[in-house]
Amino acid sequence: TLSALRLLSASPRVMQPPASAAASDPSLRAPSPVPHSPLRAAGAALYYIAASVLLTLSNKSLLAWYAFPFPLILLLAQMATTLGVLTVLFAVGLAAPPPVDPDNYNNVLGSGGRVAVVVRALGPLAAAYVATLSTSLLAMRLTSLLLYNTLRRTSILFVLALELRLGDGRDAAPSRSAVAAVLVVLAGALATARFDAAAAPAAYGFALSANLSGAAYLWLIRRAARDPPTGGWRSHQILFAVTALAAPGVAAVAAAAAPPGAGYVAGLRAWWTIAAERGAGAGVGVAVAMSVTLASVVTHATYVNTGTNSPLTQAVSAQMKDVVLLVVSATGVMEGFGAAAPSARAVVSGVVCALGGGAYAAVKLREAGERRRLEGGGGVPGKGDAQVS
Repeated sequence: TLSALRLLSASPRVMQPPASAAASDPSLRAPSPVPHSPLRAAGAALYYIAASVLLTLSNKSLLAWYAFPFPLILLLAQMATTLGVLTVLFAVGLAAPPPVDPDNYNNVLGSGGRVAVVVRALGPLAAAYVATLSTSLLAMRLTSLLLYNTLRRTSILFVLALELRLGDGRDAAPSRSAVAAVLVVLAGALATARFDAAAAPAAYGFALSANLSGAAYLWLIRRAARDPPTGGWRSHQILFAVTALAAPGVAAVAAAAAPPGAGYVAGLRAWWTIAAERGAGAGVGVAVAMSVTLASVVTHATYVNTGTNSPLTQAVSAQMKDVVLLVVSATGVMEGFGAAAPSARAVVSGVVCALGGGAYAAVKLREAGERRRLEGGGGVPGKGDAQVS
């Protein structure tokens, strides 16, 4: 994190118009959200779905075959990988670092150095990420996995409510057709719901808090991709800065959740000894590296999909990922990971979700096409398409 903040403080200055100039000259104002092409919008959603499906399969292999005991260690490794890889890409010129210039951003955020600018601009986004992680862990500790998954499936409802209340950045609120499709997806997701009347009320509170903070996290990603002062940043630049800001919070959560005694070190040694005795040493290394790498890709895909489309589209894409995994399970592939074949109820749930997701995709693609026709055709370079990558 310190290295990342040091890099931010040394990143090249990129001139941006001061607020007074933007107020007098409309051409200098923050770009309006020109819709992306339907192909790019669909590609962003498919990018997330494909990456998250691969990550789920990789994590299942790590848990089922190798019984890896510390998912928070994987998360910290993923964040370190994200920061390390992007730092190298910045150094060799294959990717542009975040363009931070306090002289030009101070008119939006107040005075301060470059790191202070980043903290004020993206600190709420990093805080929402840490809040989602911590409340999710607390909910899982207080209830069963089945109830936790049921409560988390309602997260799409929180994203929908937030978009209806706050809007999508400067975009219009979701249309009635999109809302109807989302409700179908929600109905499918809850078709396999399992509630537990004996669960502690705090478990419901923490799970619903995780849904709320998760919805805020997606909405803040969208705002960061669209609004000043980071509206001109690409997805990997926002991801880099947010990861650097969130890493200390995630490390604190991991420290608080460490097993008693010697903590993670003793636990990892014991796990590695057992894996080596089973002759799985090389396989473990590959599985861990794959999970960490795919987790970094999925995080980037989340930023791309949310920035290109919307928080609601990201939430729907997450549900469609579960549909794809259901189809994979039906082929028997998941049995190798210790998972049973899907039940009839799960199949019905998947079909309903797929119908809702298909309807939602059709609505959004139609709306995107209509907006582009009203704009007179393709997007304007430097306004919409240049904001994400």
